[in-house]
Amino acid sequence: MKKDNVYCLRMSTAVRNALKREAEKERRSLSSLLDKIIVDYLDRNGVLPDVLLDAEQRRFPRTQVNLPARVTVFNGSERKDYPCVILEISLGGVLLTYSRGSDVQVIANGRLPAFDLSFQIPQGKDELHFRCRVRHMSEDGSGLKVGAMFEEPAEEDLTKLEAYLS
Repeated sequence: MKKDNVYCLRMSTAVRNALKREAEKERRSLSSLLDKIIVDYLDRNGVLPDVLLDAEQRRFPRTQVNLPARVTVFNGSERKDYPCVILEISLGGVLLTYSRGSDVQVIANGRLPAFDLSFQIPQGKDELHFRCRVRHMSEDGSGLKVGAMFEEPAEEDLTKLEAYLS
């Protein structure tokens, strides 16, 4: 759904602080968490038409895949590589997962982390590299899932990804 309206509300400090803690725990902004809470409530009560809930919000269509990949995270001069699997990919970003028990550590420094993503597309010879910014994170029984968008992708890698996705 397009988010084209702004709404301000008053709440107690205790409620605001609790919401901020939950947003941080889910690696979301406070406004994103409030939007999710409201949409979930309206959906549960049958207030929103299904067509609005199913509307695609992304600029690029996603493709489900199962591609092994490597994430590189930099913390000052320290570099760490983590294996992961890309579950969904588009020209705008990825959804990836780290298996349960992975030693991946989230380094946020007050904002959602950025990382380098490297992977090889099937039947491709070259490894593609994208700088990514985390948009959201969640944990389920199978592991940590991370949604990220590409930041200023190299034209050559984007062209190869576009050919693979079409």
